[in-house]
Order: sequence, then structure tokens, then C-alpha cells
Amino acid sequence: MYAREIKADDERPAQTITLAVSGQLWNNSLVMWDKQTNSQWSHIKGRAMAGPLRGTQLEIIPSTLMDWGTFAQEYSQQSVLWMKRTSKSFRTDMYSRPDRFVIGIVIQDQAWAWGWDGLTQNPLRNVILGEEAAVVIFDQKNNSAQIFSRQSPEPATFGGHKLLTFSLDNDRMVDLETGSSWNPTTGEAIEGTLKGSKLKALPGIPSYRRTWETFYPDSKFE
Repeated sequence: MYAREIKADDERPAQTITLAVSGQLWNNSLVMWDKQTNSQWSHIKGRAMAGPLRGTQLEIIPSTLMDWGTFAQEYSQQSVLWMKRTSKSFRTDMYSRPDRFVIGIVIQDQAWAWGWDGLTQNPLRNVILGEEAAVVIFDQKNNSAQIFSRQSPEPATFGGHKLLTFSLDNDRMVDLETGSSWNPTTGEAIEGTLKGSKLKALPGIPSYRRTWETFYPDSKFE
């Protein structure tokens, strides 16, 4: 998911673009185009690859790919966009081969990725991504992978900013620093000292492994 606002620079004013599917492929991956400048955009990189806006990078908005049952349970008051044409294409059986999928992220031009096959065996990872401490969490029941910052959302609790270290306890994350329990889908603390706090979601991108390796050949796989 990307923001559609293009920031102003020395050559052009700020503008909001409207994106659509071009019908073309680049490295077997969907190409978008914007109606304002007719620039062509990589859907996996969020970057204009051709046209007047070439080189422009869209801001990634953190989002989650999950099954309908989980969404309805966790976000019962939210709105839903129903895309009828693809509703039969994305069912749980498409994930029968977890080795085909990864959750990836790009921070300061460095890419990282974690295969769903590895996450099935070890579903929680405390990691360092450049200068960002993060936790990668995988829910095998709904084939959902997410990445959250491990920076404490309540630094005053510790007298200043502090990193949290997580472990998995059944279907919850537990931080070792306070013993608080966290919902791995929403990133919200549901019990303990930090109850009500929420971890910052990082822009993880679910992708086919082959596609990720094509667009990010220097990605670090963990």
C-alpha cells in the first residue's frame, strides 16, 4: 500500500496522483501508471520507472495481508473494499507451498526478507535492520507475517527509550522487559505494564520469493 501524494521539489509542485493497472508486466510483475503524468510505476517497489516522474518514490504505508476471519475479529468496526474479480484467487490453499513466499522490507536502501517456510519453523524473530530494531512475527493460522518496531511505545516506563525483546507464548507475544502480552496481529499490548500501548508497524511487504529476489537481488535473507 502506498500514499498517492508526491512531494514538491525544485522542478514540480506537490500533487496527488491517481494510479491504475497498466496491463503491462515488468519482470513478470504488475506495472501501474498514473493518470496525471502517464508515468509507469513498479508495484513492488513503489517507484516510477519511466515517464516524467521517473525516480520518484512513493511512501509505503504499513499494511497486513490476512484472512477474512482474523480481520473481522480484530477490526470489526472497519470498512472493507470488496474486489469481486479476485475474491476466488486468494484463498488459503494458495499458501500450500510456504517456500514460495517471503515477507520483505527495505530500510535505507537495504532489503531484508524472511521465507515463510523458515517462519513456519521459527515464527518470531528479534532482528536488527540497520539502525532499526524490529520483531518479525508469523501467524501460520492465517498465513500472515508482520514486522513491528521493538522500540518501547512508552519510554517513560523505563526512564527513557528502551528496546523490547519478544518471545512467543501460545498465540501472544510477550516482552521480556515488562512481561506484557501483545496481540501479534494488531501490535497492541493487551495485558501487563504496557497494556493499551501499541507497537509501531513497519512497512513489511509480502511477496513471492522469486519476485522479491528479482527486484532485490542484494536482499539479505534471514
